[in-house]
Amino acid sequence: MSRKLYFVELAETERAELEALVSAGNHSAQKLTRARILLKSDEGWSDPKIADALDCGRATVQRTRERFSRQRLGAIERKNPAVSPRANSTATPRPIDCVGVQRAARRARSLDASPPRRHACHPQ
Repeated sequence: MSRKLYFVELAETERAELEALVSAGNHSAQKLTRARILLKSDEGWSDPKIADALDCGRATVQRTRERFSRQRLGAIERKNPAVSPRANSTATPRPIDCVGVQRAARRARSLDASPPRRHACHPQ
């Protein structure tokens, strides 16, 4: 069994805030899971036991403990909101596939230039 590198010791106010958040239940499932991880960790549960009880991976439990050591209750918030593709305004746009555009233009021109097709329902 591996030793824990990050211990969770909640202050009374932090515990009260997490318990209120969990009992309200009107937050995202991920946020509620992280809050429950912190509560169970504070009670002394092991990582495998928490992972089994909350139906999440051990790595999730370990990462939540680690984030708690750095951010306290900020650990239950969304992981990295600034890294999401929509929030990153400096992302470079994908280059246009010039070969595909040229091929599509040629195909459109050839369809415009060809005579209309005959159909059995509409003889010409």
